[in-house]
Amino acid sequence: MEKPAELLFLHGNFKKIVKTHEDNPKFLPDPFFFAALVFIGRIEDAEVYLEKWYSHFNADQILFISFFLSIGFIRSSHFEKGRIYLGKCFTLRHQIQKQESKIFLFQAFGFHSYFICRYKKSSYWAQKTWRLSLLMDSKLGQILSCDLLAHSFLEIGEVEKGFDQMQKANQLAMHFGQGALVTSLDVSKLCYQAFLGFKAQSIVMALQKKFSEMKTTKDTYSKANLGLELTRQYYLRGKTSKAEQILNEIKTDVFKFGHRRQKSLWHFRFAFIEFTKGATQNATNQLSVALNVLDQNYDLFHKLQILGLQYRINPSKKLLAEIGPLSFRVGSALALKHYNRMIGTVKPPTEDSVGNLIDEMKLSHISTVETTQKICEFGYFQLLRNYLVHPQKNHVFLAVTPQAILIFWEGTVDFFPDVITPLLQKVLLLLHQGPQTKKDLIEKIWGYHYDPLRHDQLIHAVLTRLRKSMGKTGLWIHFENDFISLNESVGVDVFQHSQILAIDLKDKNQIPQPDHNLNYRQIKILSHLRSGEPLSVRDCMTIAKKTKITTNRDLKDLLDWNLIKKSGQGKSTRYH
Repeated sequence: MEKPAELLFLHGNFKKIVKTHEDNPKFLPDPFFFAALVFIGRIEDAEVYLEKWYSHFNADQILFISFFLSIGFIRSSHFEKGRIYLGKCFTLRHQIQKQESKIFLFQAFGFHSYFICRYKKSSYWAQKTWRLSLLMDSKLGQILSCDLLAHSFLEIGEVEKGFDQMQKANQLAMHFGQGALVTSLDVSKLCYQAFLGFKAQSIVMALQKKFSEMKTTKDTYSKANLGLELTRQYYLRGKTSKAEQILNEIKTDVFKFGHRRQKSLWHFRFAFIEFTKGATQNATNQLSVALNVLDQNYDLFHKLQILGLQYRINPSKKLLAEIGPLSFRVGSALALKHYNRMIGTVKPPTEDSVGNLIDEMKLSHISTVETTQKICEFGYFQLLRNYLVHPQKNHVFLAVTPQAILIFWEGTVDFFPDVITPLLQKVLLLLHQGPQTKKDLIEKIWGYHYDPLRHDQLIHAVLTRLRKSMGKTGLWIHFENDFISLNESVGVDVFQHSQILAIDLKDKNQIPQPDHNLNYRQIKILSHLRSGEPLSVRDCMTIAKKTKITTNRDLKDLLDWNLIKKSGQGKSTRYH
């Protein structure tokens, strides 16, 4: 049977616990009073109260209080203070009388190991805590150990195990009525899912919904974490203005309550946006602030993120030499994968969907058609920026997916599928060559002799459709003094999937010439053939999702261009 303060704590009634004591300050406070102060962000007050009542507590109670103080300080990136209280827990290990106190001793060791990037060690201590919590029937110990085990597994790269543990922690918290912890766990799970690319098509809506629900919450730590991940998701999707809006919304919470890691991460997110806009000096300044705010001796993973962006802005051997050892010291699956990508080594796919997509773009034997289609389907348009265009340019890409237009402008990315017909594509490419008269358009696009009475309306209709298909950037197309032009600062290209697909063929003469105009069906067939397995006509029909007549025509072109070869006859025909 729980004592009243413990029961209130399990139900998340932290303020009630605090009020009960502060209304009766002459009485010795319950140890859960200190835990409640930590959870509502009054860590320094908890320190003062501990100093006042220290001599009245026994070793078990001091260990319990020190554990929660260590959590509070470490979570807010005040690692040195956190370590002082962890040290106190350690020195009390031989003085405690209750077996139950070891739950918080083990959990303290695990919590500290996690924050210094010793994830296997933190999972070891979390498992010890879990077993003892079951034996002692400690509800709080079960919830805390499950949560720590979940985070440890996720960092190691055992994502499925991590989410299973997170779900278990959530169910325990709900069962015990711990409303505040349920919210915190929900936020953690959402943020991890978003970070790893789970539920890519619906995750932003889920994050935004939760963020709106937490506008009046007192849990500013969880709210800020949610906002920082939501900012990242908007950035990945090319919606930099929305990303900036979220950063401004959480700015007060981040900077008012003193969480150093969150402050640093705020500057880091802002630096990414500035970098994407081409404001590299602003981005560099923000990264310097992010590093100065951070505790660089302990917050190693986030330091690694900052150095990674610094390397992208200004690559140097010296910086890479610092990033390498730090990546291995951090030891998380994500850190090692990112470092391998930087040095040009691509590892097998993991449960990190976003990282897998980035790796696919680096692998020449992966079809860029399939990869870009996945990126566009999931909405991670910023991932294409590094492979299509320099971040500082305004640029239009055609045919990243069929009849789609991808537009980079001022750090934003717009994607409009199924809007650019072959006719509109020709018009845009012609305008990119320089200003054109109406006569030029009619003769070069349609091959007619220009007649104002017959053709002006046609030109107006086509240009209106083209502008509309480009959204806000349609204003890049101008009508002046009988000339139609495109802003000179805008680049326009047709994305050449075929060139990337053929780049490592042994015979360089086999690379398709521009006039071959490989279509998407042919590119997909080539991609599958490069795995080494021969394909039948029926296989090719399945891949291309077209009739036998269309597929045979596509295969004939590929044979004529010497990109594939044929063996067998009739039903035994195979293409290589």
